[in-house]
Amino acid sequence: MDTPDSTIFLKEGASLPPTVLVIFGFTGNLSKKKLLPALYHLLKQDMLPTNCKVIGIYRNKKTNLEQGMSEIEATIVSEYQECDPHVLNKLRDVIQLFEMDSTVPEDFDRLRRLLDGLDSNANTKYQRMYFLAVPPDIFQNVIQCLGSSRLSEDEAGQPARILLEKPFGVNLENARELVQNISNYFSEHQIYRIDHYLAKETAQNILAFRFS
Repeated sequence: MDTPDSTIFLKEGASLPPTVLVIFGFTGNLSKKKLLPALYHLLKQDMLPTNCKVIGIYRNKKTNLEQGMSEIEATIVSEYQECDPHVLNKLRDVIQLFEMDSTVPEDFDRLRRLLDGLDSNANTKYQRMYFLAVPPDIFQNVIQCLGSSRLSEDEAGQPARILLEKPFGVNLENARELVQNISNYFSEHQIYRIDHYLAKETAQNILAFRFS
């Protein structure tokens, strides 16, 4: 649940602090078909922070940003019939790919050095947001590695947030284990649990169906 001191991501761009969004699973379907097109639309509506960075975590050495942007463009055109090339270029400019294994603790030390370097180069402290667009069976590995590398620390002037997309765990027992594991490294106000299916028209019409 959110608290009054939590930074709200979706506000007018100029009012938001410098933010870096780290996407674990950058090359997966969730990222390419949902998350990155959503970032495109937020950027188009000027709803991202003025100083925003996106770190795309990937494992496949054949990963290519230009190919990825072409896939994002195709998704947007398929869904909305048009894609603004100027906005797409702006999105490309804020993305930086970073090769690592999301289950290897040493790689998270490299990630921390990268993020610390962004702070140093910009002479500011970026708000850090970690989006787990990865299979649920490696959630725990990523969370533990974020904690052990101190990337989960929520410091004054530098908030840290973790965003978890459904499915949350693989069964009830596993979901309870995941809740406990997250609480070992993140406070409740740092955690955002997301179910994009709740935004689908069918789900939103449940009450209308019921009362009709």
